[in-house]
Amino acid sequence: MSLSPSELESLLARDRWVRSLARRLAADPATAEDLAQETWLAALSARHARPGERPWLARVLRNAWKDHLRGLGRRQRRERAAAAAEALAPADELVAELELRERLMRALRELEEPLRSTLARRFFRDESLAAIARADGVAVSTVHERLARGLERLRARLDAEHGGRRGAWAATMLALGRRGGGGLGPLEVTGMTAGLKLAAAGVIVLTGVLGWVWFVREPTQLPPGLSRGDGAVEAPLAASSSASIASPPTLAAREPTGGAATSSVGPATEEPVLTGRVVDVHDAPVAGVELVLERRAGPVTAVSEADGGFVLAVDAEVSWWNKIHCTDERLVTLVAGASRGPERLVIVAPRAALAGRVVDPQGTPIAGAALAFRPRPSLFRELGLELAPAAVQAGWEGMSDATGAFALDPVALGSHFGVEARAQGFVAREVDLPETAGERLTVVLSPDTRVRLLSGRVLGPDGVPFEGARVSAGHEIVTTSADGRFELAAHADTGRNVQDEQGTWRPETREKVRVCALAPGHAPGSVEVELAAPPIELVLCLGPEPLSITGHVLDQDGAPRSGVVLWPRALTPFGRESRGVMGIDDFRTVEGEVCGTSSLGAVSAADGSFALGCLLGQIYDLEVFDSRTAGRSVVEGVHAGTRDLEVRLTPEPGTVRVAGRIFNGSSEPLVEVEVRPRRASFDRNSPPLLVGADYSRETDAEGCFEFEALATQGTVLDVFTMPWVTVELDGFSDLGQIEIVVPTPCELQVVLGDPEMADAFAVLDASGAELEMVEMLRRDGRSMAFTMDERVELTDGRSSVVRAPETARTLVLFRDGVEVLRRPLVLDPQGPTRVEL
Repeated sequence: MSLSPSELESLLARDRWVRSLARRLAADPATAEDLAQETWLAALSARHARPGERPWLARVLRNAWKDHLRGLGRRQRRERAAAAAEALAPADELVAELELRERLMRALRELEEPLRSTLARRFFRDESLAAIARADGVAVSTVHERLARGLERLRARLDAEHGGRRGAWAATMLALGRRGGGGLGPLEVTGMTAGLKLAAAGVIVLTGVLGWVWFVREPTQLPPGLSRGDGAVEAPLAASSSASIASPPTLAAREPTGGAATSSVGPATEEPVLTGRVVDVHDAPVAGVELVLERRAGPVTAVSEADGGFVLAVDAEVSWWNKIHCTDERLVTLVAGASRGPERLVIVAPRAALAGRVVDPQGTPIAGAALAFRPRPSLFRELGLELAPAAVQAGWEGMSDATGAFALDPVALGSHFGVEARAQGFVAREVDLPETAGERLTVVLSPDTRVRLLSGRVLGPDGVPFEGARVSAGHEIVTTSADGRFELAAHADTGRNVQDEQGTWRPETREKVRVCALAPGHAPGSVEVELAAPPIELVLCLGPEPLSITGHVLDQDGAPRSGVVLWPRALTPFGRESRGVMGIDDFRTVEGEVCGTSSLGAVSAADGSFALGCLLGQIYDLEVFDSRTAGRSVVEGVHAGTRDLEVRLTPEPGTVRVAGRIFNGSSEPLVEVEVRPRRASFDRNSPPLLVGADYSRETDAEGCFEFEALATQGTVLDVFTMPWVTVELDGFSDLGQIEIVVPTPCELQVVLGDPEMADAFAVLDASGAELEMVEMLRRDGRSMAFTMDERVELTDGRSSVVRAPETARTLVLFRDGVEVLRRPLVLDPQGPTRVEL
């Protein structure tokens, strides 16, 4: 085809981006290069497409990748078919195998106890490490050590008899292992006969060809009619072992249902797919589960196969927030498609119903208590998942009635789950669930001596009871009923800590609280209450419409300026509430509630005009943010209700061009990363994100970004990767050529065979410096947050799944702050890394 100079320039600008995406799909550099070449061939051959646009190029590249996977699958099937005739080994190979078995058995019989029995039970009876440890009354780490010592003794004995590790016995073993095709891998070893499995384990452990890790899984009972991964119905899942292997990409190719394979080079119409697995709380596969993917375009369904795997056809890429639920009424979805490496994990459990009562210590029913079923962090630790929001489906939350009774359905039972109960005037509590279905649960809540219950009514400007008004005394927020009534807990504790005269930090308390009622479009009504005074009936009256400030923004020459953000510097606190699936505490303000938004502010229009509303009858200091240069200024002492306020912008000293590149630890550019300037001294009062203002830049295909003119004095750049990075501009001599390295965060979990071995771990870079890791935390049963620290705690010998930089090279274990073990570490940016010691 004939390309115009602009079209050719557009294609060349996308070259690095295309190659980077190809490397993400295919780990093999040669394959990635082939995919990139096929994509450009399709772009140059396209007649009725827009080949310079990223979505089009990404679609073509992914279809080329799927074609490659399909071809690889067909080739493997042909090779297996061709090898079927060779399945019957020649007589000399059979003789060699029999001789190897005899040598191995003789060497095993000559081993001393307990090494001999441990090896025999592990490899011949296929008992798990946990089962052997329980039978012998020792720790799992002791069994692991016996296996390693026993295999070392076998290897040494066979080496001495048959010419060393390169002798005939090892060559025969490797040949037998490769007969199944593809070399000696973890899954092939577990599929061998007992004798060959033991010999292969010796080769693997002692030659360093492959690190061998055992994963122990406890039995699980599934509902009747559902099958486990091997097809057995209505039977407990047997303990099994598996090993970590590389998984296919999330968007993988599906085999065609019939007909010849068609080439997808060019504008392809074949749908991408989403792959994943259905497992129980012990990570065992669950087959025969019907799944539904929630999305705006309509639901997509699939059924899990024998290994728990499923494939969902989607007409566009889906994000992590698209939930995948099971529809089987006998199961409850605990985690609806969390990411574990390249796959989406759906965790299910047998469905149960829970009923009970909420009472105080004297047995008096508590009405209106909020109850919520929650998976605990231990579930995520054991499944090797980063702590994430659970499915939070209907039936997980409820309220107690007038008799204190409640019902939650569906829920799951077991130590990985709990029920959290909250009620006005009582201390929140999380309780364990009963062991069996049908058992009633009694939740006892203790009165909170730090709070006082207040009650009253809210009236509108016309004196009529106001329904739906929001009322708070600085903590919880409640809503008035149809007759305008409310009940509210007022806390003496402000939630902050202060230093006393001796320098000791103590909780801050107060003797008075201000109770405030408000509704959108009305001025708030409030009253001050002494907590120690006798209880009285409160009456709060809402006022007329709130006030506003209007005016114009002009530059130093008097010309209007558009896109300038203005907002009040200090808003009036109102209360806090948990919002969204993650239950994150949202601190609300009076002005924001009156305006109906948490982003209170205004953006100047093309003529420089602005109107800042929803204000109280008081004086405000206004923050001014120039979204073009990130310059900041303050207009002090503005009365609410002011009209025709003139705001002048003058250029700040140190306003220069700022540009640079962002790449990861492998020198690959980070594409479409947001870079946002921020004034460090205004850290706690950043501008609200409003339509019409330009706050940031995104990196291009080369990882480059540019601010034409940026106010740099006291300014830092926030780079919104995970975790985000803050860059201080003062550290660069040339602000036009900044280079920012953001190591790829890799998922990491540490599991100890002996929980007493260590209580924390750290990771070091090549220079020996400790690196920060990101860990998700459940803060108070409802809300979640993350922390960045150089040490991660181990609970019962198991850590949470954390994010560690790809530059980590050493793992260090600690016990009571003292180093106890140090091991080399290599993290995989493409999937989770699990270290078992």
